[in-house]
Amino acid sequence: ITSIETDAWGKLWVAVFSRGLYHLDVDQWKAKQIGSPINDLVITDILVDQFTKDKIWLLTTDGVHLIQNKTVKKILPQLKMRCMAIEQDHKGNIWIATNKGAYLVSENRVIHFNSQNGFTDDVVNEIYRDVEDNIWLGTDGSGIYKFNDDYVTFDESQGLNGKIVMTIAKGPRPGEIWMGSYSGISVYRNKKVTKIAMPSMNEISSHINFLYTDRKK
Repeated sequence: ITSIETDAWGKLWVAVFSRGLYHLDVDQWKAKQIGSPINDLVITDILVDQFTKDKIWLLTTDGVHLIQNKTVKKILPQLKMRCMAIEQDHKGNIWIATNKGAYLVSENRVIHFNSQNGFTDDVVNEIYRDVEDNIWLGTDGSGIYKFNDDYVTFDESQGLNGKIVMTIAKGPRPGEIWMGSYSGISVYRNKKVTKIAMPSMNEISSHINFLYTDRKK
């Protein structure tokens, strides 16, 4: 298994190397029927499009691929760097995290966000869309950027645990956003970032690579 994702409707999707793409239907795994083979692709992230039926975006070790009308094709040849994560905003635009900044893919254009336009050239490890339709981008060295028509940055001076942010997730309380770094967990609450005490002082325990909020929160 190279990727596990949940779509906007709560359906679980899994990519299995040399086997293809599967989704969980009630209690049974069903293979995604595709005319073109994807078994040789190493899929690292999955995004089911919320605006177009039967359209699935795949991040792979060979770039970005798109499944539509039961066929798969490689797209966005300008993305020659490694793709890390993918998300869709409320306008239907696609955000792609790479090892050198991030890309915004709209119907009419592709924008590369980097140091030349106020962003960063660092690796972007995570992209998260919150309930207010803000896009959060966790970077490998520049903290977090929150985007909604403009940037707001969060780093250690605003209470973030560390500059290397690996994961971002919905918190257990309304309006909370949790952020995992190599220095522990921080929470965004009431427009402020604060640190969360860890149960262990062991340095390895503070390396947070993944956060997920289940139904029970």
